[in-house]
Amino acid sequence: MRGSSSPSTPNTKHGETVHSTATIVRTKPGQRLKSLDGLRGVAALVVVVYHIALTSPSIAALYLHPSGTSPTTVEWLFFYTPLHLVWAGREAVVIFFVLSGFVLALPALQGRPTIWASYYPRRIARLYIPAIASLCFAFATVVLLPRVVNPVSSEWVNDHSTSPNGLMQVILGSSLMGGAGGLNTPLWSLRWEVLFSLLLPLYILVARKWGSLIWVKATILIAATVVGGQTGMLGGALTFLPVFGLGVLMASKTDRIADIGKRLGAWSWAATCALTVLLLTSQWTLGGVVDDLESFRAVSTGLISIGACLAVFTCAYFRPAVRALETPVVRRLGTISFSLYLVHEPIVIGSIIALGGNPPLWLAYAVAIPAALAVATAFYWLIEKPSHMLSQKMGRLPKAALSQGRHTSRG
Repeated sequence: MRGSSSPSTPNTKHGETVHSTATIVRTKPGQRLKSLDGLRGVAALVVVVYHIALTSPSIAALYLHPSGTSPTTVEWLFFYTPLHLVWAGREAVVIFFVLSGFVLALPALQGRPTIWASYYPRRIARLYIPAIASLCFAFATVVLLPRVVNPVSSEWVNDHSTSPNGLMQVILGSSLMGGAGGLNTPLWSLRWEVLFSLLLPLYILVARKWGSLIWVKATILIAATVVGGQTGMLGGALTFLPVFGLGVLMASKTDRIADIGKRLGAWSWAATCALTVLLLTSQWTLGGVVDDLESFRAVSTGLISIGACLAVFTCAYFRPAVRALETPVVRRLGTISFSLYLVHEPIVIGSIIALGGNPPLWLAYAVAIPAALAVATAFYWLIEKPSHMLSQKMGRLPKAALSQGRHTSRG
């Protein structure tokens, strides 16, 4: 998950869309695709729903050991049909990765000057300060509600008790390169966010080169995620870093993508939405008909990545989706999405412990979701927003130094 801002809208030839089912896209510099803020918020909430679902022993068993567990009818519907989308947490993180690639690369690929000496301290502060604060918060919840193995709890919940979750995990996890143990496991994705952020100039260089070969580059990136998922090469780097590249490639062709959005009719958009859902849930909807589900899950990131790209495209240019994602409630959810992603898991685990270890799933949702939203809102105002302001100040320092240097040399 990313703590990044929404991108500027792509430049279009006429300044607005033509077809009734595509959103209006204007060329005003700095204008935001507000619907992508909403998409980020919805994706963060899906991750919360996903983790709460795993507090159910039967759901966790089926999710972690699909080949050895028989689902009930309701479980089958929410596992092996497109209904899986409502709690597709892993898939939501892939959407975050595509969004990060799109958002961070777009200014440079639109021709706006990029001062890398300003970008790096700004980006690092933007990621690290809230993440480290979330580790401290998670440790505080462990102190208040100690995590111990409970025989009635799900395997997923108990994994957070058996994995290290002490003060050392706060220290080691602060690198965001691993070491957080079971203290706050969603931070695994920030490792790849940091590495992508550091490698962004290379991504932009590759996106600019051989522009006519965009489909070749996209195919290579998707193939890399499949190979990485199957082999585990490079410790996950081959699985996840190419996903950011797909977002960067989308940012390099915003004019073309906007034109496609203009031309699609209602039936084409319906087919696009259906394909998006099918690809995003393919790990389960297609995995349910293969003999070796666990092997299929290992390589499904390629299909999920394509679905994530289609999700970003649809949420940026399909008018009904844009309207839904730009409603005030969804946009507010987008505002706190990074904070929600960072703090929700300690809230979920703590809620389950406080409720006896295995409460009814409806009660877990009724308690954990409002609590997570409330804490995330407070975390945003107390930690994330001030850190964002600090990161902007840090980014201005190199600019001021460069400007002063130019002034001195001219003098």
